[in-house]
Amino acid sequence: MPWGTTQCVLSRLSLVSGFGTFVSGPETIGPVLRSTPRALVVSLAVLSGLIQVGFFLATDRAELLTEWLPDDAFYYLLPSWNAGNGAGFSFDGTTPTYGFQPLWGVLLAALSVLLPTKSALLVGALLVGAALHVATGVLLFRCLERWGQPIPGAIAAACWLLNPDLIRVQASGMESGLVGVLLLALLLRLPTRDEESDTAVLAWVGLLAGLLFLTRVSLLPAALFSGFLAGQRGGRRGLAAFGLAFALVTLPWLVWATVSFGQPLPLSGDRKMVGGLAGLARFIAALPGVPDDTVRALLPAREQLLFGSKWLAWPSWDRLWALGPRATLGWSLGHWLPTKSTLLDGVRALTLVALIVPAVHGWRGRRLTIPPGFWLLAAVALVHGGAHHLLLNGYVHYSYWYRVPELLLAVMAVGMVVAPAFETTIARRWVAGPALLALALGFAGLLAELAPRGFDSTADRFSISVLSVADGMNEELRRGTRVGSWNAGLLGWLADGPVVVNLDGLANSREFLPVAEAEVLYRHGHGAVNPTLKWLDEQGIHYLVDLHPIAGLGVTPFYDLIPVSRYTPELRGPAISHWSRPGRDHAAAMVRLTQP
Repeated sequence: MPWGTTQCVLSRLSLVSGFGTFVSGPETIGPVLRSTPRALVVSLAVLSGLIQVGFFLATDRAELLTEWLPDDAFYYLLPSWNAGNGAGFSFDGTTPTYGFQPLWGVLLAALSVLLPTKSALLVGALLVGAALHVATGVLLFRCLERWGQPIPGAIAAACWLLNPDLIRVQASGMESGLVGVLLLALLLRLPTRDEESDTAVLAWVGLLAGLLFLTRVSLLPAALFSGFLAGQRGGRRGLAAFGLAFALVTLPWLVWATVSFGQPLPLSGDRKMVGGLAGLARFIAALPGVPDDTVRALLPAREQLLFGSKWLAWPSWDRLWALGPRATLGWSLGHWLPTKSTLLDGVRALTLVALIVPAVHGWRGRRLTIPPGFWLLAAVALVHGGAHHLLLNGYVHYSYWYRVPELLLAVMAVGMVVAPAFETTIARRWVAGPALLALALGFAGLLAELAPRGFDSTADRFSISVLSVADGMNEELRRGTRVGSWNAGLLGWLADGPVVVNLDGLANSREFLPVAEAEVLYRHGHGAVNPTLKWLDEQGIHYLVDLHPIAGLGVTPFYDLIPVSRYTPELRGPAISHWSRPGRDHAAAMVRLTQP
């Protein structure tokens, strides 16, 4: 780093000492009030970024593979690696795959061109995620600062940058880091009520809205809301500028994807929606005064079959609360869905109370002003979160990367609620200690969670069992042998010789999607022929790997789908707990399909 840059960073870091002066409540705070929040955010961003870089570079690669990355991350990494090395977007190296969100997949493919190995791509993706997490924290501050609320912005940025749970959300190999940066950049670029809305500004808004849509297509409502505001601010010319920029960004990909994959949008949610729509209908029918027959009649024929299924997953008020507001707020404050209270949790709670009490005093006599950009974020978060919780409620429990808009809203709200504790003379006298303690606890938690670590081969994780089976699979099976799996991400990444075929439809061909959808119906008792088993026989796939009860290997249907008469156990990994209950009674296993 050049000395001039170093000197600039150090001078900014030194301004953090002004934070203590600010919160202690001097009578004249004009310059400090303007400089301290920005200096604090810069300091936290630099330190958080350095801690993350140290963690990802120094942690054992096997530990990152098995403990840090979700299995779905490999549905990006492997197709992007193949695309960057000339095989096109494909999970198995030959079959075109469109189970990824476009922009992140393209960026990883570009990264694959530059990096020499799959291991380097993995670390590179995590480092990019760390940079995006830091950028999201800075943009949180910039949005609120632009809306005239620098103190809430600094608090929100601190909550974001010092929260290891939120780092896991954004630096996970998934597209969630891009979602945070582009959504906040869109809010930051939107003209406020007091600004002129020329067509150039609204064209930039359209460009960002298009990039956000390509980052996660379920965020189309954010693009529609911003387009509506563009029309309000700039009239027909403004709306035209927005629409043209949006089209210039999105149409080239949508056309290319249609030609290459047979459809413009990813098929990642298609199979999930089979049961999701039926589950939502069941939830609506359970509301007081809503007749079942009326709701059922509105469903497509396939979902009508599932409407009465015994094991259909459908929303409930308890799950909506626990996995929605409770989980989102808990995660934004550093502890997601706490089941056990620790000493650190107790200190955090007391610190929060110590800040809330003076904040309540600061709110007395104050008129509540909510920035328009906050309302837009709230609308996006409500629609985005509501759709996932109502239609995909069986997935949001572990698919934490879905939650970025809701988490941004929660962190902004925390900053705005707590900020008055720092903005009146009487309140400031009482918050110096709690504020500095909150920062210290944040750094302590960050350093503890992101301490570089070695590989723990005894951990109770599905991925540890998969790792063991993958080693045996690579040794025992001939090169080119096709192996099917419903949780194929890590297994496909580790395969060296055998070819892993994904069976859940997320990272497979469009032609396989009807098989995956028919499997959902078959699992719920609809259909005389097992569609997946029929397809496996047709494709010559003779081996399967997935999670199964240890005592049930060779005794119960494999993965609750393959009859006992049609498979023979070949390999088993270490015992692990099933994710829905404790007790190491499951394991990843490889079985061989036998002839009927």
